[in-house]
Amino acid sequence: MGNLCDYAADMTASFAERPFDAVDSLLFSTLCYLHLDGLVPGLDAPGQSITIRELAHPDLRPRLLTRMLEAGDTARLLDMAAGNPRFAGIRLALHVDDFRPDEKKQFAALCCLTDDGHCRAVFRGTDSTLPGWRESVSLLSHRQIPAQAAASAWLTEVARLRPEPLTLSGHSKGGNLAVYAAIDAAPDVAARICRIYAHDAPGFHADILARPGSAPIAGRIEKTMPRQAIVGLLLELPGPPPRVVRADGFAAAQHSPFAWVIEGDDFVTEKEVSPFSRAFVHSLMSWRERFNDAELELFFDALFSLVEAGGIQDFAELASAPRIPLAQVRRALELVTPDQRRIFAQALRALVSSLVGLPADTDES
Repeated sequence: MGNLCDYAADMTASFAERPFDAVDSLLFSTLCYLHLDGLVPGLDAPGQSITIRELAHPDLRPRLLTRMLEAGDTARLLDMAAGNPRFAGIRLALHVDDFRPDEKKQFAALCCLTDDGHCRAVFRGTDSTLPGWRESVSLLSHRQIPAQAAASAWLTEVARLRPEPLTLSGHSKGGNLAVYAAIDAAPDVAARICRIYAHDAPGFHADILARPGSAPIAGRIEKTMPRQAIVGLLLELPGPPPRVVRADGFAAAQHSPFAWVIEGDDFVTEKEVSPFSRAFVHSLMSWRERFNDAELELFFDALFSLVEAGGIQDFAELASAPRIPLAQVRRALELVTPDQRRIFAQALRALVSSLVGLPADTDES
């Protein structure tokens, strides 16, 4: 058994010999975390592209590995794919990277043009930046986040520029964006979408699920999540039940695509997600229901202000940070508004209370 890097090295059959599937989708979704701005041509150059082999050139490596977690594993995945005839010649095009910290917006996507005549539209999940994470946590309190509107607009433009059948893919927030763009697509665009892959992706509030575009695409959604999923159990996505994948690590560590276990040409699957995961997410969502959207926004604003006060601008820095300067955090807490301080204290106490006493997970499968 292996992981995504092993698959990228060993699965050498062409797409004509072995059609594109969920493992390929996860591979593309993971490569989408690379910082591709200025390297992969954008919407303003629809006839241009770069291959995965060309992208893996050593001179480009420093530019690729910014604003991202798991940079080392992703670099290795790129190298494995670049040396494999199944992936090396894939053309990457129509890239967009719309990062606006002041608007709490982090959106990126690209098209992977495969030799089987399909356009694989891939949406990036949350990067390592504070604004990216701040936008993602707003999925709990907002009916729509800025990246969702951007995903819909980008897919519309891709469909105008590319005539091929479409598949949509994404990991984490990227999977949410893929499904959102499909729901929001014009009927003629939606009809061209063959498959939508959502890998451990959070879902939507009820009003988005009730939109007219949701039911027609539901049967084309393929969801995957690890056994100890957390992110993929938040809210709800349309479509059939997910395939549950065996993964290494515990709880949040299993969110990483590199933790998912692959044997041969497919994921190793489990019967269902763990009792711990269901209990954890139930507690988290019960906590969420105790506060209205405005209160949750106050809590998240205060929380991220404290993280910034600790000198953290990027979550990739946490691993190398020697310690968090508590004096700066205390000063930042004094600067937040009284309403923020009150809601932050209430929500934090309620969150801790909700999560105490969760069942220990048993890995009996």
